[in-house]
Amino acid sequence: MLTCQDRLAAAEVIAIRYLLGEENIFNANRTGINLKIMVSKGAIKKMAKQSTQKINLYEYGYPILTRYGETEIAVSKDKSWFPSDKKLLDVPLIHGEGLRRSKAKEWARLP
Repeated sequence: MLTCQDRLAAAEVIAIRYLLGEENIFNANRTGINLKIMVSKGAIKKMAKQSTQKINLYEYGYPILTRYGETEIAVSKDKSWFPSDKKLLDVPLIHGEGLRRSKAKEWARLP
């Protein structure tokens, strides 16, 4: 569960962190040099400049401050591609522990 007061910005930062750091969409040794990221939330750009009041956002976006510190961050004014607030807040919850238990039972029945 996101504990940040700006959950949409935190979710976007987590997605950036995942794509750059885990999935290595550019390459495994990528840094922020010559990298430009277009974001939808100004709080992310402020976080990168270390000027946001949303302190909890740093917890989720620390790679943008460290490994990708040289990244140029721009905020998109075009919101036509972005889902509505109602659609964003309509997110199904998955109970991971219950899912794990049901899979364990299923695997226990295999020959």
